[in-house]
Formats: sequence, structure tokens, C-alpha cells
Amino acid sequence: KLRLATPSHNRTRTIQAAINGLFPREVGQRNDTAMGKSDEMIDLTVPPSFTGRTGDFAQLIRHSPVDIGATEQTANNIRRSLLANPGAAEAASWRWQALGKKCIPVIQELYTNSEEQPRMAALEAGAKLNDPMVVPQLLEMIKSGPNDYRTAALRLLSRMDPNPKIDLGVREF
Repeated sequence: KLRLATPSHNRTRTIQAAINGLFPREVGQRNDTAMGKSDEMIDLTVPPSFTGRTGDFAQLIRHSPVDIGATEQTANNIRRSLLANPGAAEAASWRWQALGKKCIPVIQELYTNSEEQPRMAALEAGAKLNDPMVVPQLLEMIKSGPNDYRTAALRLLSRMDPNPKIDLGVREF
């Protein structure tokens, strides 16, 4: 359940539409992902693709934009904010993931950023969005990155869709 702090039927409908736009009904899902129940309550259904990952689904809902039409502009705003405040890396990564694959061109620029936090936020979002351009960067991180980043890079690669470059790249290790 999602409860609005200030009751509003219009706001409930807007949030419901945004969530259903980002997380449309999947095969085997009986109800829409978001269903407004009152002016302050929205019932959420975890899509089947998030079975066993309800925490990830909750984070994506938490970081989802209400205006889903301006994806590229929103992604650029997140990038600018992150570069100004690298401490917001985790939130930036979740926000990009919530925007979906349309934000990939914006985050690819950060895959080689010299600052660790923005680079890792972009790499994590790219990996979770299954961007194949993230693979070489993560493989390089496994080879020569700090131990914490090596483990994180391997974990991200293991969760990506099957990719021969990943299979060949991790064989060395």
C-alpha cells in the first residue's frame, strides 16, 4: 500500500497512472500494478518479474517520477545533481533504473567518469537495465579495481541477461 501524506483524488490518479506506465500489467498478474482505493491510498501489486525482489520493486516505486513523459530531461537532471553531489549516488542509480532503458544514453557518459561514486551509480543502473555497453567497464573493474568494487562488478554482471562477452570475460577469473 502507498499512502499519500495529503489526500487528493487527482494526485492519487496521477501517481497510479505513472506507476502503471512504468510497470504495466505482466502475464500472470491479475490486477494493475497500482490501483487507487481512495484519495489517500493506492494498492500496489508486485509484478511477477519482481518475485523474490520486492525490496527492489519498493525502491523503484519510491524513486519513480510522477511525470513519466520527460525521461531524457529527468535523466539529465539526475546526472547533473549527482555530479554536484556525489553522495547521492545510490538514489541516482535507483532513479535511473525507475526511468528505464530510455535513460541509458545519458548514463553511458558516466561509465568512465573519474569520480567513483557517479561512475558506480551509472554502472549499477546500466547493469540492472541490461545495457551491453556496461560489460567492458565492469570486466575492467574486476581486473584492476579495489576489492569492494571487484565484488560489486561481479555481482552486477551475474545478474545481467545472458551475454557471451560476460561469459568470456569472467573465465579469466
